[in-house]
Amino acid sequence: MNYQEQLKDVRWQKLRLKIMARDKWKCRVCKRGDKTLAVHHLFYNPSGMAWDIDKKWLVTVCEGCHKFLEDTKYGKPVFTDKDYRRMYNRIKRKNEPGQRGEGR
Repeated sequence: MNYQEQLKDVRWQKLRLKIMARDKWKCRVCKRGDKTLAVHHLFYNPSGMAWDIDKKWLVTVCEGCHKFLEDTKYGKPVFTDKDYRRMYNRIKRKNEPGQRGEGR
């Protein structure tokens, strides 16, 4: 199954909706919720399918920010490793039991 077929698979579609709900239906980059949204892989699992990845490596982004992230993926990094760790820690804290968010 190629990547485009994976994105149409019900397993990816279900995960995609969970990620968008977790991120409160807003772009994690520009914080807007009034644009068409997508889910961006911060990292890919090279041996797995699009849905075969820990949710911490998926973020909701608007079309414009997603295009920017994809267009610059192989050039100058948009986010540094430190930025990705900061994003991950923020998501992790939100999802801890007793915190605002969906919990584990």
